[in-house]
Amino acid sequence: MKKKILVCETLSDIKGGQMITLAAERLCRDEYEFVFMIPGEGELAAKLRRRKIKYYLLGDCTMKTGVKGARVIPKYAAMSLRAISRIRRTAAAESVSLIYAPGPAAMPWAAVAGAMSGLGVVWHLHHVFEDKITGKLLRICAKFASVRRIAAISEITRDQFPLPPEKCTVVPNPIDPEKYSSGDGEKIRAELSIPDGSAVICQIGYLSHIKRQDITLGAAEILAASGLDVYVILCGGESDGEYAAKLRSAAESASLAGRVKFLGERHDVPDILAASDVCVVPSMEGFSIAALEAVCAEVPVVCPDGTGCTAIVRDSGFGVISPSDACSAFTKSIRSALTMDRRSARERARAFINSHSEENFSRAMCEIFAAAAKKQ
Repeated sequence: MKKKILVCETLSDIKGGQMITLAAERLCRDEYEFVFMIPGEGELAAKLRRRKIKYYLLGDCTMKTGVKGARVIPKYAAMSLRAISRIRRTAAAESVSLIYAPGPAAMPWAAVAGAMSGLGVVWHLHHVFEDKITGKLLRICAKFASVRRIAAISEITRDQFPLPPEKCTVVPNPIDPEKYSSGDGEKIRAELSIPDGSAVICQIGYLSHIKRQDITLGAAEILAASGLDVYVILCGGESDGEYAAKLRSAAESASLAGRVKFLGERHDVPDILAASDVCVVPSMEGFSIAALEAVCAEVPVVCPDGTGCTAIVRDSGFGVISPSDACSAFTKSIRSALTMDRRSARERARAFINSHSEENFSRAMCEIFAAAAKKQ
């Protein structure tokens, strides 16, 4: 009989972190049965139903993104008491062998519920914690005996936790290189009326201050004002309406008018990448799936130094690391990426992509689950 894993998710839709959680379920299902706890009905629930995966409703887990401050502590405390109780009840009802927490809000809940229930816990770190309160809480909870293993998606996420390497290890996100190496760029350029020979800068990710699309537009405006025939593709839904409105306003500047394409959420990312000359990732995240996809598509990536994306560009050799996230520095880096020799970087990039294979990810996660599920 397969051992059961209780997954504690704190989003009802599917973003980068949920994509990795679903990949873990798909790639490890031969050895483990996954049961989910999710905030409510939505995109993630629909995906779980299609896969015939059992799930329970955890209740509202909505928290302000970014730096939170002390004002959210009472709300998080009340939410935590309810969540921990529900996690414990569900874990007992399903006779699970371990609890898997892939999101920061659920990590302390899983640590406490695991300690109270005698269950091992696995954390999956996707974030760089700019909020000091969140970082401090997680570093305290990470020392709980119940938190037996932590998978970090990059070096920068791992290094936030001063823990032994056998407890906190880097597990690179998986990618299917074939999917992203065969896109139809001509179709996208025709759809968007982008002339042949024009430079195309793309950014993939929901419109939010966390993704920092304003830096992309600022750099594009400088490039366009200098005479470069440049277009910008912003691919992603809106999670912050006020911020999205500011982006649309900025896109109407004299230099950019008609040159910024807001595509919303799309399912043809390989085609969008094939239509692009550069993929920019100005966000300060722990890892960028979009950057990994761009390297698969042999599209140079531009990102600021000191982020989770930095390691992708450094190790693949396929892109340019900007010395800062200032628009002037980012603009120079985009210019360099537009003229880089892709052929000379191709072999190194392919070797890097091979290290992110689904087979490697599956093996690493199954080993982590097995270690966490052992009776102690």
